[in-house]
Amino acid sequence: MKEVIFIHGYEGYPEKDWFPNIAKALKGVQTNWSILAFPGGKDPYAKDWLELLDKEIKAAASPIVLVAYSLGTRAALLYLEQHQPKNIDTVILIAPFNNDWQKHIMKGYKGYNTFFEHAIDIAKVKNLANTFIVMHSKDDPHVKYAWGKQIAKDLNAKMYTFEHRDHFYQPENYKYVLDVLKTVL
Repeated sequence: MKEVIFIHGYEGYPEKDWFPNIAKALKGVQTNWSILAFPGGKDPYAKDWLELLDKEIKAAASPIVLVAYSLGTRAALLYLEQHQPKNIDTVILIAPFNNDWQKHIMKGYKGYNTFFEHAIDIAKVKNLANTFIVMHSKDDPHVKYAWGKQIAKDLNAKMYTFEHRDHFYQPENYKYVLDVLKTVL
């Protein structure tokens, strides 16, 4: 059995976006899972997120499936790069940033920008999971679809392209995440 760890996005929390719906749906699936509540709100720091993620991953007894959304995708890749865990089976990136880190820095967002201090060593990261999957909607107004395509190419990830899913934050989008998740469980 695999363990699923969800990483929310910027200003996210377990009761926001599609996370409550996927939590309900996973009650019927035989797997351990957690939706982490990362600190920082409007001013998150990568160091704090990676510490929480490290604690959760080290405590896992089964192979892990990381499901990361938006800013959480950057946290997942930073974690892999810095900690090089051996127990990651699959990484699912939903609405991910590409590795062109300088494009993603925002003025006045000190903590947020700590997620974008350097380019991630993709050559190292892509060998730290058995499978990478990218899910992205063509009409995403916040994280460009082209960025998702680029990181999918860089990671040799399987790409799932969607239409009219926006930034994937709507509660009904849990269905698409669940469908992809079931393919790796």
